[in-house]
Amino acid sequence: MNGRVLASIVLICVVVSLGVGLSVGLFVGRPPVPRDVAAPTGTPLIGLAAQPFTDQISVPADAQLTPARTFTSTASGVVRATSCAAGQAINSGDPVLTVDDRVVIGLHLDAPPWRDLSAGAKGADVTDLQNELVRLGYPTAVNGVYSQSTAAQVKRLWASVGVPNQSTVPLGQLVWLPDTSETPTSCAQQVGDMRDVDAPVFTTGGQLQGLTVRLPDGVWPGARVASLDGQVSAPIGDEGAITDATFLAAYTKTRGYVLWAADNTNGLTVLTLLAAPIQVVSVPPAALYDVQAIDACLVDGANNPVAVQIVASQLGETFVTGDSLPTDALTPAPQGARSCR
Repeated sequence: MNGRVLASIVLICVVVSLGVGLSVGLFVGRPPVPRDVAAPTGTPLIGLAAQPFTDQISVPADAQLTPARTFTSTASGVVRATSCAAGQAINSGDPVLTVDDRVVIGLHLDAPPWRDLSAGAKGADVTDLQNELVRLGYPTAVNGVYSQSTAAQVKRLWASVGVPNQSTVPLGQLVWLPDTSETPTSCAQQVGDMRDVDAPVFTTGGQLQGLTVRLPDGVWPGARVASLDGQVSAPIGDEGAITDATFLAAYTKTRGYVLWAADNTNGLTVLTLLAAPIQVVSVPPAALYDVQAIDACLVDGANNPVAVQIVASQLGETFVTGDSLPTDALTPAPQGARSCR
């Protein structure tokens, strides 16, 4: 073996020896890991913070509407004026239309009028007219006889709507009102229209008078309320009924209801939540054991089993409630933990 090869072998041995020595030194000389940064041993502990839970869900709803009704008049001719407006009440004694030169008024009577009434007429329809005159503040004897006193009060009624010196009640100048006030949802006549006998004047009904929500199975039990953006709320009664007038009026202005009114195949929904929030804590699903339906157990920080009820779950966390919620818990639950029942 020549000198150059021998020198190379000696150099390689020196390098290998140095590497082995350095490795051993590092292994033997590594300092211990401080206790406060060492990996935890045993089951980890989680802190629990109670929070309110309202079980807020949007549910299907059915609408109850007032019955639709059409109001007519025997007046025929050219409509020269109208005071009908959707949503604006027409009270007994109010003018509704002017047809040609005749003012047509709404008049509440117990039964529909069937003839012209004037001095000397007798019958139940005269009694109806006299009762309404008295109610409107035009006092007269109520005896079923169209007397001079009755004629004088009729004259006052017509004068109040701008018709002078008329003491008769022509059938063609009336729109019969079954109630003392009716609120149109639509008006059939516009100025310039040609009216035919018994053509519609206006319609009522189709107004929201109630909602019934359909709560799904599994919602948390307890009294619930309906809510509109947290601004208007109403109690939900038996069988899911909502009848609060303020809530219903606000609900009719929502985009969902407007779309439904135009095409009721869309369906309605109402946001509901618990009237009184319950307190819950959030735990990982692994912290629960001995789960039966909504009942479950968890182990608190003192290693005691605690009974809880599962309220809801989402995105890897489970919300639970109970009579005595702990402030901390073990997760996951240790093997062989005692039952809380």
